[in-house]
Amino acid sequence: MSLDFSVDLSASVSQLASEVRGLRADQERMRRREIKRARVPESVRLQGSGICPTPTAPFGINFGGPDSGFFWIVRRIVVGGLTWATSASGSAEFYVTGLAGLPGVASSGIGTAAGVRALSDLIDQVGSMPAAKFYGNSQVPVLANESLVIVVAGGTAGQQYVASTNIQLIRTTSDLDTDIEI
Repeated sequence: MSLDFSVDLSASVSQLASEVRGLRADQERMRRREIKRARVPESVRLQGSGICPTPTAPFGINFGGPDSGFFWIVRRIVVGGLTWATSASGSAEFYVTGLAGLPGVASSGIGTAAGVRALSDLIDQVGSMPAAKFYGNSQVPVLANESLVIVVAGGTAGQQYVASTNIQLIRTTSDLDTDIEI
């Protein structure tokens, strides 16, 4: 007695290859959609505060900076006392700097933006507070490894100063994304 186990696999292999091509096309569409979605700017509001240690020593309110692979476009900065009606003495300077600092922490002294106050890092300033400043597209970029810092000079000792900023968080386009048509 002989048994015939022959099977025609050509149709099954052809169908499997077609399904694999369909899955690859679906994955490519999903990858392109994710790249397009990631390029859409996201609006983010950041806040920080600090208590003036002494009127003779400027202090900084550090917002930090973008993670690697992203950059910020600063759209608005507000600085002053606890409310818009709170009188806050002193002036404020806005810096984009490569000096390290902890985001959300007020700092002063040598090696901080408040201690250095480099003219090359200065982006704007106000002579009185409260103050609100608005910026257009690409006017104030903050790149990875940079920080946005508000420095208060001539403040009132013991007074709390508050700063807020609106930024657009944007993904940096990589070389891998450039072959994608949008």
